[in-house]
Amino acid sequence: MNRLLKTQLKKVYGKTFDVESSSDEFKQFLGLINQAYDDFYIERQVLDNTLEVSSKELTLNIRKTMQSHELLKSVTDSIDDAIFYKDLDLNYIGCNLHFTDFAGKSVQDIIGKNDYDLFDAEEAKHFQGIDNTILHNGTSQAFKEWVSNKEGEKIYLSTVKSPLKDSKGNIIGIVGIARDLTREYQMKKDLETKQLLLIQQGRQASMGEMIGNIAHQWRQPLNALALLVQKIGIYHKRGVLDEEKISTTIDKSMGLINTMSSTIDDFREFFNPNKEKELFSIRDAIEKAQAIVDSAFVSHMIDYALEMPEEIEIEGYKNEFSQVLVNLLNNAKDILIQKGVCPAYIKIYVKKEKGHLHIQVCDNGGGIPDPVIGKIFDPYFTTKPEGKGTGIGLYMSKMIIEDHMKGKLSVLNTDDGACFTIKI
Repeated sequence: MNRLLKTQLKKVYGKTFDVESSSDEFKQFLGLINQAYDDFYIERQVLDNTLEVSSKELTLNIRKTMQSHELLKSVTDSIDDAIFYKDLDLNYIGCNLHFTDFAGKSVQDIIGKNDYDLFDAEEAKHFQGIDNTILHNGTSQAFKEWVSNKEGEKIYLSTVKSPLKDSKGNIIGIVGIARDLTREYQMKKDLETKQLLLIQQGRQASMGEMIGNIAHQWRQPLNALALLVQKIGIYHKRGVLDEEKISTTIDKSMGLINTMSSTIDDFREFFNPNKEKELFSIRDAIEKAQAIVDSAFVSHMIDYALEMPEEIEIEGYKNEFSQVLVNLLNNAKDILIQKGVCPAYIKIYVKKEKGHLHIQVCDNGGGIPDPVIGKIFDPYFTTKPEGKGTGIGLYMSKMIIEDHMKGKLSVLNTDDGACFTIKI
């Protein structure tokens, strides 16, 4: 008999049984009891082993879950953006440290609360309105907005909110991430202010050249007007000043005066910035720019040519575009004069290619030195002698083309000189 069985029988009955002297029937009965006890013992051992394994697995799983939670918390807390989660009732169920900084409350004071508990009523209503839309549509939303921080200061946030889903794809809440763009926004506004100031400085710097161009364009009609006045005196002395000569002289004089007045109007329009985009002809814009610098070209014997196989119209700011062309033409003119190039020429090529407009302004002034060609669009950088250039014109031109008209302004050297390309 199994020793354990004997021990258990002695515990129950207080004595040891002599199984050998017992009847066969009793031996059989004891054999069944022994087998049952052996089976129970084995099952107990198996159960104990199973429980031990299950306990270890459970402990391991709990440890892994805690490690995953700690890892997630560590990751989210290390992100500079504010991260938060809400349940279907729009109560907060989690957030990272940056969100606690934004809300001005601890994690414990945030969990279980809603927006009305954390923010003012107007902002809370706005936040929950967006959340309800996301829960209803099941789609993410990205937006930028001004909100109040814990100090009551307005900050500019870029926020993305999405439905929070379980493993089966069911929506169980909202998850959001918000980035503070206040500093970037302010830097952008400061940059825009500086750019506007540079544009104004560029216009003022250009006005000196424009006045010189006006003087060139006025010199001839002023001389002609002076001759007409002198003719009147001569006719009067000779006694031949009749009504016909007076009428003819007046007509010619008024024609010259109107031409001079038109010149002033052209320059005044040039310095009046467009406030709205308009559809304009590229040829008109180029001819307008060329007319402003034409007298200087003639005076310095600079040949000018325009190659434009087709009429092209674009949408943008016509006066600003013309100003860019004037800057490029003036720069080319100055380098040709400075180097004493003869014969000197400036050519403008216009074409459409693969849905883009290409305008090239090229000269035969020998090109831009390699050490400085990468700097010529920098503000206040100039290759002209001291007092002859402000270093604003090309920077302003690039800003107009790239920021205002969403194009690109670049330069490269050719065999003859520099070639500026506008691509829109």
